[in-house]
Amino acid sequence: MATSPQTYRRARFGSVLRRLREQRKLTQSAVAAQVGVGVDKINRVESGRVKLEVPLLRTLLDTYGVQDQVRRDAMEDMVVNLAKPDWWASYSLHLALQDYLGLEKDALAAWAWEPLLVHGRMQTKRYAEALLSAGESVIPGGRERVENMVAVRMHRQEVVTSSLTVVLNSAALDTEVGGPDVMREQIAHLLTRSEVDLRILLAGRPHVGLDGAFTKLRFPDGGELACVESLVTTSYYDDADSLTLYERAAGQLTELALDRSASRAYLEERARVL
Repeated sequence: MATSPQTYRRARFGSVLRRLREQRKLTQSAVAAQVGVGVDKINRVESGRVKLEVPLLRTLLDTYGVQDQVRRDAMEDMVVNLAKPDWWASYSLHLALQDYLGLEKDALAAWAWEPLLVHGRMQTKRYAEALLSAGESVIPGGRERVENMVAVRMHRQEVVTSSLTVVLNSAALDTEVGGPDVMREQIAHLLTRSEVDLRILLAGRPHVGLDGAFTKLRFPDGGELACVESLVTTSYYDDADSLTLYERAAGQLTELALDRSASRAYLEERARVL
């Protein structure tokens, strides 16, 4: 049986199928018998260790009673995308980042809390280069890595079109990444991104977001995910308790932040005084 690299992206999709099976109170053995495959195949599909073909997906969705055609079509598209190289394949990226970019591509919408940095999908080229250069002596790869990652961030902005909401801590604008000229350019760029729901949270009040940045992804198959990035990897949380906690945290941060109009006025003022 041909297996594929077990990434979180593939395993997440498998877990969606597992939950659909469990909602019907079916065992893996019962499903295998109904669809005419070995139980090991069902196990490997649900754990993300084997490629899933569209015909088998359709049969599984029939077995699980999924009739929503929009959802079915979205899941078929995701299976096709899982099986083919994508835009990041031409870059030298570690598997954890490839995994996240794939999850982001699959997502219908993203919500992000950024306490220290401008969100990657909204960074200018000069901001990204100055930011990544600051870690050049710490993170392996040197200048080649910086140039590669800047190219990835710019390409990402061209191809990722899912809905994006960002709550940005005003403190992120206090760090002059690249100097005043770069920051003026960066803030001017933020003001052009009208398709993004950008909210500014003024520094000075304690809140749950002081624990660090996180992103919530929502998928067309009904799944959700909370993501926490570190220097080493990205951690994912999709259990009900964790998702509830991150949803409550996102709610608090959104409530504390300025609305879109006031956020724009704040950015315009910051650009004037830089």
